[in-house]
Amino acid sequence: MSSSGGGQGVFTHEILKLINPACKLLVFETNETFCKKLKYTTVDDRAVIIHDSAEKIGYYLEKHNFEKADHIISSLPLSMFSLELKEDILQNTSCFLNDRGQFLQFQYAPFDYKRLKKHFRKVKMNFSIRNFPPVFVYRCSL
Repeated sequence: MSSSGGGQGVFTHEILKLINPACKLLVFETNETFCKKLKYTTVDDRAVIIHDSAEKIGYYLEKHNFEKADHIISSLPLSMFSLELKEDILQNTSCFLNDRGQFLQFQYAPFDYKRLKKHFRKVKMNFSIRNFPPVFVYRCSL
């Protein structure tokens, strides 16, 4: 399993409550302050906090002896990224996702549906008002 944009750990801690004890959760965070906080507050051997960009997922999967990720969960604000960075992240996500896995993308705007369709065979979009602010959730599979 892999996660992108660990932030302050809200998703990370909730994911750890739900996953199998045998799973590994790779958590990417580029903000050094958030990364340090995650390392300090995440006391679970299943979590690997990585101070680097999610576009380097392949390198870190190999480093931790995984060929592909079973699932990839992202709350990265893709609509705020340059087109090049967005494409790199999505290309690597589709390349390093297990054929039977899913990519979950949380967004606050519905702007990336067509882009996701270019990288994934199946893309479902849902909207959740239970989140504040309300969020679009994309479920993508190969």
